[in-house]
Amino acid sequence: MELFIEKEFLEDFEIDFDESPIKVVLKNIITNYGDKKVFINYNEHNFEQLKKEYEFFALICNTTVPIPIDNFETSVKKSNCYQTLVFTKKEESWHKEMESRGAWCFSFENYQVKIKSLMDKIHFKIDLSTTFKNWNAIDFSKIPFNHIQITDGYILKDEKNINENLVPLIASFIKLGNEKITIDLLVKKVAFIDATEEKKKELAKKQHQKLNSKFSKLINLKIYLSNLISNIDLHDRTVITNFSILDSGIGFSVVGSKVSNSQLISESIFEKYTYDRLRRLKSAQQKYIEKLNSHTFQSLKFYKYPF
Repeated sequence: MELFIEKEFLEDFEIDFDESPIKVVLKNIITNYGDKKVFINYNEHNFEQLKKEYEFFALICNTTVPIPIDNFETSVKKSNCYQTLVFTKKEESWHKEMESRGAWCFSFENYQVKIKSLMDKIHFKIDLSTTFKNWNAIDFSKIPFNHIQITDGYILKDEKNINENLVPLIASFIKLGNEKITIDLLVKKVAFIDATEEKKKELAKKQHQKLNSKFSKLINLKIYLSNLISNIDLHDRTVITNFSILDSGIGFSVVGSKVSNSQLISESIFEKYTYDRLRRLKSAQQKYIEKLNSHTFQSLKFYKYPF
């Protein structure tokens, strides 16, 4: 995670802090979350003085040393926005640009409202013991992000399932006007028939073309087989974005399926448990993809598309 925090924001946040829920969430992110880089516009020669004068600055230093930056806007714009939160004293004109690239941007005036709004949109549970009629109830399209990993072994099982489940699932995350979103689709099968490796390639190509045609130039899609490397188990069905996890015990082929004892659960980095789980899952899946890309397979063996 990257945190870009204007010193003025941090000062105001400390002065204004109380035990209200949103403020507690943000303090926890800033001071307690691990595996993060924190960038603050401060003079490194004042490091020890700032630790003495500002409790929250000192608390940040318990988990990481804040990286001093000179030009705040320029530094933020260099980010790849993989998992980036930006906090400024005032709302800046460039916030929208950064959000279109996948960052979450907040000002001191709006951070409480925006964090609550994000939590209201992302945090939910859907009981699948009642009929799941369609994906319209789920809408992530107004939430900034730039990367999705969908892990579901059988989501490509047939054209009907692709149309009823995978296409609307992806659509619930897509927003017109954003930069292209990278989607890694990890599946166990691209065909439910005994197919040759060449036939699997043809099927994957057709499925890839179909999904690309549905979303024009909005996605950068890659299909991977998820059961080729035995030391990483990708059993659970998840949709992972830069900031959230959507879980389904039975997979995402829920439209047109019978009722079950499962549920859809969506959570975000605003809960530390989910933040820690998210970074571990993303790391494991990325390692799997890297191993797959570096593995030497027989020339005709299908393991990803595009090759």
